[in-house]
Amino acid sequence: MKKKNKQLETPAAAPEAVGPAKLGGQSREEWLAIRKKAGRKINPETADIKWEYGNALDPYGIRPEFWGPYHQFQWNYFARSPRSDIWVFFYDLPTATRHALWKKHRAKLASRLRDKEARALHRNQQEFIKLMEYWWDWVESGKSVEELAIMMDIHAAGSGGGAISEQHRKISHRILKLIKGALNAGLNRREAMGYLRRQVEGAYPPAQHKD
Repeated sequence: MKKKNKQLETPAAAPEAVGPAKLGGQSREEWLAIRKKAGRKINPETADIKWEYGNALDPYGIRPEFWGPYHQFQWNYFARSPRSDIWVFFYDLPTATRHALWKKHRAKLASRLRDKEARALHRNQQEFIKLMEYWWDWVESGKSVEELAIMMDIHAAGSGGGAISEQHRKISHRILKLIKGALNAGLNRREAMGYLRRQVEGAYPPAQHKD
């Protein structure tokens, strides 16, 4: 009887270091080339698959420079030949192999894909609230909302095209505007965070799905 693969549903932890042990003494280029070569030998009719919730830019967890407080999580899908210990990211597979795997395992993956929108909305809520706490700490340190907004713009326009993304800058400005409104209303931190959380929940309502 074929052993059922354990599917992983926990966000991968950021790699603290990637050295010879992680890569088997190989360079990243060599390590990735081995996986792409193995991917060309995968038969979609017999392949094992698994999925992990991890970094969109670093599905294998070998590029710590792509990890940070605002990296993008997603479901990453992998395949391997039976009895092989080399898992290959779907987008490192030949296009025909990848399409065949999606077609063959569509029903199995449907439950994950069906909930993708709801999971994304939940992550947006958590990231938004995390940023609100971050900016509120700055306000409590004595900075005004106006000073923080200017600091954010300067940071975004820094050398190398900006230290933060334009999306993050816009979200932070939105949060600072909400914080200013809470302060003008005379709310303390506990009251303000309750108010701000309700604003976030209103912006990201639970997704509704039909089977």
